[in-house]
Amino acid sequence: MDIRSSEKEKLESLVTAFEKFLMKLGEEEGVEISMTEKLRVDPVKMSEKLCALFLAEAEKRGYSSKRMQSGAGHDAMMMASVAETGLVFVPSRGGRSHCPEEWTDCAQIKKGVDVILGVLLTLAEAEEK
Repeated sequence: MDIRSSEKEKLESLVTAFEKFLMKLGEEEGVEISMTEKLRVDPVKMSEKLCALFLAEAEKRGYSSKRMQSGAGHDAMMMASVAETGLVFVPSRGGRSHCPEEWTDCAQIKKGVDVILGVLLTLAEAEEK
């Protein structure tokens, strides 16, 4: 089972509740159930500053956007411990993600790159001042 949340306490609560459920089910059905945790990754907060800049840049360009939480494991989770980090997601056809049917049109990818480039230029200009 893959349990994801942007809040550590919710993750822990869900794991505990699921474990209790399984143990009760095992008792009721007369079977032995065991649970082994293979991996636990605590949620990581992205930079509020970068997220705000990404949203502002998308708005400036007339792109639709929304703030999202990601429960997926991304390299950004590791980078967040050493530098301000943010993620820009672009829509995939039919909303399909992390599956063989996933497809993102080049026009959508370009919009994501435009937003990132715009934020990089904003940050570079701020450093020059």
